[in-house]
Amino acid sequence: MLYLFEKGFANLLLILCQSSAKALAIFCHRIGKLLPLPWQDFAKALARRWQSSNYVNRLLTLKITSC
Repeated sequence: MLYLFEKGFANLLLILCQSSAKALAIFCHRIGKLLPLPWQDFAKALARRWQSSNYVNRLLTLKITSC
């Protein structure tokens, strides 16, 4: 029974983190439009790198499974 609770809590935490990440991405996108073009290009390249490496999801998975 406790295992099911922990698994449900981990899933809920993952959903909350994903929705927070989406809200942060939208906010950063809006702020990014105000930057000069060279800074926008830098930010886009950095964002692509983070998305392609899936670093955030791996980090969240590590923290959730280690608890």
